[in-house]
Amino acid sequence: MAWAVGVANVFATDGAGNLIRGSATSASEAEFTYTNTNVEVGFTLTAGPVTSGHQINLDIRLNQPAGGASSRTCYRLQVQNVSGALIARLNKRIAGTITAISADYPVSVGDRLAIRAIDDKISLIRNLVTKETVTNNQVASGGYVAFTTGASALFGVTDIYVESITGTA
Repeated sequence: MAWAVGVANVFATDGAGNLIRGSATSASEAEFTYTNTNVEVGFTLTAGPVTSGHQINLDIRLNQPAGGASSRTCYRLQVQNVSGALIARLNKRIAGTITAISADYPVSVGDRLAIRAIDDKISLIRNLVTKETVTNNQVASGGYVAFTTGASALFGVTDIYVESITGTA
């Protein structure tokens, strides 16, 4: 994976190979080109957002790299701090409008989280267990996988993986 970063120094790696918040505190994205439609992308959460409302997002089937937020389309695994508790949910982003498409699930630092897309089936996976699968066909393809974060949102992830999936849901 060759990561491209939208704003310099927003993302960094620590000595252990974790992707973490860098020295800049603006919102940004780190992405790489990936065009396989049926995919599972996951990571281990090493540090969750510590302030209520802050989040880190993992986008798949993203239609464009950093920039142009109003025209972005993707499926998203969101990890958010809600009143001190970490939750994960699936979202869809259609032309910049973000809508939840799953329930909220509690998560903890150390959890292995993933988003899987096979045709029109989108799944949220926590610690190798599928928590929910939704049917949605609004994002059929895209050219990127990305992590995005809001301004000042702290986070840490490691063991990032990408798997192409063959077959049907």
